Amino acid sequence: TVGMSIDLVFVWQHLFTILATVLAILTLKAGVLYFASRLFGVGFSASAEAAILLAQAGEFGFVVVSLARNDGLMGPEIAQFVFVVIGVTMVATPMLARLGGWVGKRLDPYDHKGHMITDQVQELTDHVIIGGFGRVGQTVARMLEDQNLPFVALDQDAITVGKQRRAGRFVFYGDAGRPEILDRAGAEHARAFVVTLDDPATAERMVKAARLKRPDAIVYARARDTAHAKALARLGAVSAIPETVEGSLQLAGEVLMALGLPDDVVVRQIDEERARERMEMGL
Repeated sequence: TVGMSIDLVFVWQHLFTILATVLAILTLKAGVLYFASRLFGVGFSASAEAAILLAQAGEFGFVVVSLARNDGLMGPEIAQFVFVVIGVTMVATPMLARLGGWVGKRLDPYDHKGHMITDQVQELTDHVIIGGFGRVGQTVARMLEDQNLPFVALDQDAITVGKQRRAGRFVFYGDAGRPEILDRAGAEHARAFVVTLDDPATAERMVKAARLKRPDAIVYARARDTAHAKALARLGAVSAIPETVEGSLQLAGEVLMALGLPDDVVVRQIDEERARERMEMGL
């Protein structure tokens, strides 16, 4: 029969040795996994997070210990000791997951140190800070560039940031929802903030942080839906129309122009409809 039970008296009698062994196994295995990950080109933060998360022993160890004991290859006391050690490392998995995430975040800047905000940004004044540099953020940036208006963009997609940095744009790696990151992006001297982040919670954090840093600055935000638009408006965003509504307005405008209506009439119609939508949503 494959199976063992834990002897609590044995655990208490050997508690220090068990804990020391658990710590040694977690440290050794995490170290091996970390250096193996780095050897294959995985970043600092991802290597550390994966190594800590996977440092525990596997449940297959229970089967091996039970079989070894039953076949007489391992004494009862040693089998009990190994069995308990394996169990403790597995019980520690949730804690290891949290620790791995925490360490990964602390090492994240080392993976993107070439994409972090430079001192040049501190010299900017009256610029626009864009949170998120996806499709919407890039559209806003192009329109600002066409009018020779300075901007600083923040995004957490390393590939996007690297591509934009090589193109010479002021796009940097960072969480736009963190006040200290906005500080480094020159929030104190910014004219406006544009929030185009995909994650609603992060978008709300950025609006809140922007209003805290610059109460007199204008904050525009892209909303996912009506509920999100209301949440952003409560935090101080002056414009938070849901993207579905804005998309329908632009489509309606193209239809009106295709039907021969003058541009000024179309613009006025869109503005009136946008105002109506805002009123209906209570914004």
